[in-house]
Amino acid sequence: MVYCEFQAVILAAGRGSRMTDITSGTPKCLLPVGGKPILCHSIGLLEKAGFKDVIIVVLENELNQIHQALVHNNVTINFDLSAIPEDCEDWGTADSLRHLISQDKIKNDVLLMSCDLFTNANINKLLCVYRQHSASFAALFFLPVQGQPFEVPGVKSKYKAEKDIIGIDLETSRLMFLVSASDFEENVSINSNMLRRHPNLNLRTDLIDGHLYLMSHKLIEYLAMKKGYSTLKGEFLPHVVGKQHVRKFVGNDESSVLNDTSKKTLSEYMTETKIEENIIELSTYNDHEGDLKKAYHGDVVRCYAVIADENNFGIRINSLQSLCQANWLCTDSVVNVGIDITGVKINPSATVESNQVDSGSFIGSNCRVKEKTSVKTSVLGDSTVVNPKTRISRCIILKNTEIQEGCALDNCIVANDVEIGTGCELKSCLIGPHFRVPNGTKATRQVLVKSEDLMEI
Repeated sequence: MVYCEFQAVILAAGRGSRMTDITSGTPKCLLPVGGKPILCHSIGLLEKAGFKDVIIVVLENELNQIHQALVHNNVTINFDLSAIPEDCEDWGTADSLRHLISQDKIKNDVLLMSCDLFTNANINKLLCVYRQHSASFAALFFLPVQGQPFEVPGVKSKYKAEKDIIGIDLETSRLMFLVSASDFEENVSINSNMLRRHPNLNLRTDLIDGHLYLMSHKLIEYLAMKKGYSTLKGEFLPHVVGKQHVRKFVGNDESSVLNDTSKKTLSEYMTETKIEENIIELSTYNDHEGDLKKAYHGDVVRCYAVIADENNFGIRINSLQSLCQANWLCTDSVVNVGIDITGVKINPSATVESNQVDSGSFIGSNCRVKEKTSVKTSVLGDSTVVNPKTRISRCIILKNTEIQEGCALDNCIVANDVEIGTGCELKSCLIGPHFRVPNGTKATRQVLVKSEDLMEI
């Protein structure tokens, strides 16, 4: 067996609960961004960093569909689709990772990422920081993407982005504070011991957590024993980050502690080996000044944050807003995202009879765009048929959709297996899967879905 420093794990079992109008019957990880599904972008990021293998956590009832999509998109990395049992589909991210541990699939440190991250960042910087400090945990953060304002199709509503309060030591890049801003009403309490050790602590609310993490195997073992944590971001990671200042365990009866692993604290799990202690002791490196304490103040739990460069973007595609943002970034001729990220503009198997398809559009495999048709700044999924005398502008259309003659679609999102009748005029509309739009329909800012697809509340 070839030794691997990190095992790559992609969490792709999310249902896309914030965009159920288009994810009914379509895994969130297969939604299109440019010329490829979201999941393929995540895999491409790992391949660029040199990974040869990846474990992908999926829902059991979506496994075959995802496997077919990966084969169809010529994914060359060795992938292992690990299914979550059907009766456990409400698991959180920590539960999913714990499931992999129970199957004995995790042997080394882990690079863990969500399938919905779309970025052009190079993750080698994160890997280097993790290695340099023999970290327990490291996370990648992004600055917000600056772009032109746009309308999200569907009923008009105010979008409120999630915010985190992130505390980073400006001198050492130690991640000392990680909580959701919604957990606090007005005041935020900071541990005084933390401030004494890290006087250059910088609290920020403008950073986006990319949900791309490095976790040590010791931390993974600790997670395996702490079954009370269901989610990583909301529960487990804030707990880990907040425990860095806790003194490492020094006990008299080590055998009793080792035998009862369920009662071991985080610092006990992270206790350094004698070799690791000697390396730090003999090293001339120190991450602070002003006292004679050894590096890291003797902390055995060490968390780090890496902020991507300003010229890198990072978007988590977990809402209609971010799905549009990512696709418009790909179609923007001013922003050079790169064909290696977006995929080809026009798939070789597509038939395009019109000369009015602009350079900002993406045409999927087996598409048919007939003559006298205009397609501008749009994404057409596989097997989409666009009939003559039709205008499509700034639309995201999933696969197996047919648009009849004489239609005009502007700023719409169209789900799988939709038929749009002759002479329809749709502006800023959201059309759910398997829906048939009647001939001559004129609609603005409407959500058109089959009644059986509506969610019961």
